[in-house]
Amino acid sequence: MLGLLLLLFTVSAAAEDVIADLTQSDLPVKLEANQLDFDEQTGLYQASGDVLLETGLVNLRADKVKYSVKSGQADAEGGVIVKTPEGTLEGEVVSVNLLTGFGKLVEGKLYLKQSNFYLTGEQIERVDPLTYRIQKGTFTVCDAKDPAWKFGADDLVIDIDGYAKGHNGVFYLAGLPVFYTPIMLYPVKQERKSGLLTPDFGYSEKRGAELGVAWYWALARNQDMTFYLDYLSELGVGQGIEYRYAFANENDGEAFVYRISGLKNAEDRFAVRWKHSGFLPRQVSLAADVEYVSSRDYFEDFGRVADDYTKEKAESTVVLAKHWGDLNLSGQLKYIQDLEQKNLETLQRLPEVHLDLLRRQDETTGLYYGLESSASHFWRESGVRGQRVSVRPYLSTVFHPLQLLEVEPEIGYTYRAYLLVNAPEQTVADGIADFTTRVSTRLSRVYQPSWHGIDKIRHSVEPDIKYQFVPDEPQSDLPFFDGLDRIEPTNLISYGVTNRFTYRKFDETGTPRYHEFLYTRLSQEFDIEESQRNPLDPADSRKPFSSIRLELIARPDTASYLDLDARYDPNPGEEGITMFNAIAGMRDVAGNALTLDYRYTRDSNHYLSGALELSWLEPVILKYLQRYDFREEANLEQVVDLEYRAQCWSLSLVYRNRLEDSEYLITFSLTGIGQLARFGGNLNTPDTPGL
Repeated sequence: MLGLLLLLFTVSAAAEDVIADLTQSDLPVKLEANQLDFDEQTGLYQASGDVLLETGLVNLRADKVKYSVKSGQADAEGGVIVKTPEGTLEGEVVSVNLLTGFGKLVEGKLYLKQSNFYLTGEQIERVDPLTYRIQKGTFTVCDAKDPAWKFGADDLVIDIDGYAKGHNGVFYLAGLPVFYTPIMLYPVKQERKSGLLTPDFGYSEKRGAELGVAWYWALARNQDMTFYLDYLSELGVGQGIEYRYAFANENDGEAFVYRISGLKNAEDRFAVRWKHSGFLPRQVSLAADVEYVSSRDYFEDFGRVADDYTKEKAESTVVLAKHWGDLNLSGQLKYIQDLEQKNLETLQRLPEVHLDLLRRQDETTGLYYGLESSASHFWRESGVRGQRVSVRPYLSTVFHPLQLLEVEPEIGYTYRAYLLVNAPEQTVADGIADFTTRVSTRLSRVYQPSWHGIDKIRHSVEPDIKYQFVPDEPQSDLPFFDGLDRIEPTNLISYGVTNRFTYRKFDETGTPRYHEFLYTRLSQEFDIEESQRNPLDPADSRKPFSSIRLELIARPDTASYLDLDARYDPNPGEEGITMFNAIAGMRDVAGNALTLDYRYTRDSNHYLSGALELSWLEPVILKYLQRYDFREEANLEQVVDLEYRAQCWSLSLVYRNRLEDSEYLITFSLTGIGQLARFGGNLNTPDTPGL
């Protein structure tokens, strides 16, 4: 109920703006009518018949108007309509002073464009610069003659700098009164104001009967907090705090803490989230994405989408970074919470620091040089812990023989040093060199198709070949924390060809727009070391050629796309597709959309997910999501979302079927007020088959 009063304040604050636009005394006044009389002694105009009174951006039409030049008073009657940029005022009798902005209307209504609000009353009066009095008033966001919902009161006094006071407040749904309160009192201001939010009611099989209340606290213009208190009959009592902020230097974010005090001897559960981005002094950037929960059960009970309730881990990362031209320094804290098993052996980087010098050219020699380095502290409760410093300086150059090719050789050296905490050898160090050469060129041709507004298409072909060499150095004495601790020996040639198709199209203003609508790349690798193995040894079968990889990105327009990544193994005995990933989607201007995501990896995974959204039956919107595992021959998830969207209310029915259970959720919401009711429950046991 108090949340509804907040909406009433919004209407009243905007109503002052509409009347205030009539006080532009420095602007000329235009008065037109079928019949116009003027009394020079009193300075009074009397107009009748299709009267038009204009001043500035204010337009007043009525059957009759009396306007005083001396006082600025305008009295209008008979189908009065006042239009301003902010909205429209209508009434049978309107009296307003164009100099002071004070006035009243009888049997009138006010429409505000920005908030789409409709305010009606037997009489609406502005009694002083900050106070409005409304008799028998109602408001709604519905533009229908018979609105789906509205809120009314016998007498309502709104002090913009104080309180909204009302008597006999009634909330109407489909014209029927469903809630009554004898006295309404709510503090209102033109800025955000603290107060209770609309309560949340609902039911679900897992959480039971739900009742949620929240208190909003406007700390300042750039800060606010919301306190949550929820009763969940099957889980317990929830308490939460959400803090949002926006400071200087683009520092903004939000923090959330929530705890469930379990009933029926259940254990307490909690969750912590923090997201932040911005800059500290001296242009040091700070980014944080922190998430921690007491157990995986938290996501299973409160997760709304698959990404939540199927989470296997929760990651928390805090990053600080500073840039000096080509020199980048960054440090991060990264903590991974394993939700599948005990977190004892999960490796944490607390902290990890990177110092990188981007490739820079020496003006004297023409050579390019750069540096990649990191220092990591690895910690875990059980297992080897320690620190690692890794440094890789490199040199490279670029030259263009015959002005046709681009040759780019590079040589680098990776040095790693370790200080271990709980291992037999406390210090270990190792260094290894690497060499790379890449040769490429580009051929292109421009076509002039002149169709669908496209006047030119450029097709470029970019073949390239790359050689990589890393010597075979023993590394078994090094600890193993991640992939950087094992640099595999490499004697490899990789080659490929890239095709790009780009069109030029002129927009409505005649400005040329370029769009790459098709990208393809075909590539493969040849392992020289592998090719030198003994081909006669049956236990030592050679596989020098890697899988052939095809990458394709198609963007015909902004409404459709196709991304494909496939690999084919040509080696004898293992011929066939080893990986095929494809995602495609399209969306039209009416809101119909289709997305398909197919994933296949030999001996690993094979599934298809699809999402469909149809608005053909609008105002009925249908959404369907399905994920199917071909290996298990089982539906991982099915979601059917059927929503009826009226102009100012919506009713949603969601059916979700997972491997372990299926459930339904019914939600009823009102525009401008929010969600009023939510009910749900389980439809079957875990053994019941899906759709």
